[in-house]
Amino acid sequence: MTPVTVQVATDAPAGLPAPRRRVLFPAFHQDLTHAETARRTGLPPGTVRAHARRGLLRLRRRTDAVRYAL
Repeated sequence: MTPVTVQVATDAPAGLPAPRRRVLFPAFHQDLTHAETARRTGLPPGTVRAHARRGLLRLRRRTDAVRYAL
């Protein structure tokens, strides 16, 4: 990876809306399942799945935009 790509991958999650970060960070940093994340956050499992999917799609669009611009 180029330094620019690494920087984007590092900074991109901070730009996500709070509900997406609230779901994605525990999933990746604490290796929680959707069900575990739902229990910890008090959100319904369907909401956790939706936030995770939308957050990951947004991260993919951001990193793809930088990758293809280089």
